Amino acid sequence: MNRAGAARIAFGQYKAWRVGTHGNSQPHEALVQVIRVPVHRDLDKNFIRTGDRVHEGLFGINQHWGYDMSESNIGSSSAGCLVGRTRKGHREFMSLVKSDRRYRENSQYIFRTAVIAGDDLVKSM
Repeated sequence: MNRAGAARIAFGQYKAWRVGTHGNSQPHEALVQVIRVPVHRDLDKNFIRTGDRVHEGLFGINQHWGYDMSESNIGSSSAGCLVGRTRKGHREFMSLVKSDRRYRENSQYIFRTAVIAGDDLVKSM
């Protein structure tokens, strides 16, 4: 959707999301980006961040559900967002998020998220 390439959030930890609403055709509760974060623009469409230009900004990189798409097709449910595959799982995630004491005391609380490479996660298990 962007001529510079798809946004792929840079690996790291960012305090940048607040409870809000994601989507137009199927609006639902999500964590919405409210602070600038760095992204790699995948201009060459190789799905590898190395060598890609890095841009920082408010890109609408939200944390939302993946519309119950299959595991082999989850990529088409997002344009750079952090996505949980199922509606049910995402609702459980949001329930957990909103049970956080900091959120209960301040509904404008900004949450932190760590973004890691999936292959690094598998190696550590």
